[in-house]
Amino acid sequence: MYGPGGGKYFSTMEDDNRKITGLRVSSALMVKSVQVRLGDSWDVKQGASGGQTQEVILQQDEGIIKVIGAFKVFLQGMALCTNKGRCFYFGNLEGNVFFAYPSKEGQVLVGIYGEYGLLGIKSIGFEWK
Repeated sequence: MYGPGGGKYFSTMEDDNRKITGLRVSSALMVKSVQVRLGDSWDVKQGASGGQTQEVILQQDEGIIKVIGAFKVFLQGMALCTNKGRCFYFGNLEGNVFFAYPSKEGQVLVGIYGEYGLLGIKSIGFEWK
């Protein structure tokens, strides 16, 4: 996981590993929460309340293949890039920057996990398949 950690654990991963088809990220001064769309339905929002929400719906056969993020005490922001050449930005990429990629070519993001506190996301990790 990336970030200092601490707080309540969360995971968006399902038993059947359905592909992520969309993402909602709420942020203010830091990333407050994340919510993934699996197939045609939205999973439970994970993280703290508040912030302004941005939503992205992926195209058919589009998957997230790279994540760039930045931490201070909390997750400050993320950029998610897809196999169709699109990138989506949430929050600010200020602080300690990290890069997350799948271990094998052709894999896409299928889950997000981490820890959060009252103010926002404190650590984050990614599952690729």
